[in-house]
Amino acid sequence: MTVKSKSDNFEMPPLRSLEDFILGSSRFQIPKSDKPKKWLKRVLRNLIYYQSNYCLAALLLFALATFIQPLTMFQGMAATALDVGAVSLIPNYFTSPADKKMAAIISFLVITSIWFSKIAVVFIELFLTIAAILVHAYLRKRNLDNKIANNMEKFGLRKKTLVGMLFDVLKIPAELF
Repeated sequence: MTVKSKSDNFEMPPLRSLEDFILGSSRFQIPKSDKPKKWLKRVLRNLIYYQSNYCLAALLLFALATFIQPLTMFQGMAATALDVGAVSLIPNYFTSPADKKMAAIISFLVITSIWFSKIAVVFIELFLTIAAILVHAYLRKRNLDNKIANNMEKFGLRKKTLVGMLFDVLKIPAELF
């Protein structure tokens, strides 16, 4: 599936088969701890190759958490949105920089203290989802298709992907992956 953008240089890679992602042909192994650069490359390359699967898995895990605790998740998301809105909008009603800063801090603390447990549930779910993705990327050994796809993106033979653009923003050098 290709997503068109203004510059027409973005591509969403295909979903890898469940067989390749976690079932039969997939191989998992703990990397040797004496070669941290090698396992860092493995993680970065797996993040690029399986990014569509990781996006889908993140959505499914978040949906599962919302299904298990719908009220808590919705309240947590609403409180987080309210927190962000209050911190960005309330300071506009003050003129001095010190008052703006104090208003932002107080609004953040009030909303967070009232809804702390709900906000914590949302952030814990986000953390667990990211942790699951990173554990898979860390343990999953690469296959030939993975190596070919990564080299095509690295050398510019393929359009940029979401994770590739994220690596560019984070200034992760291409030679690492």
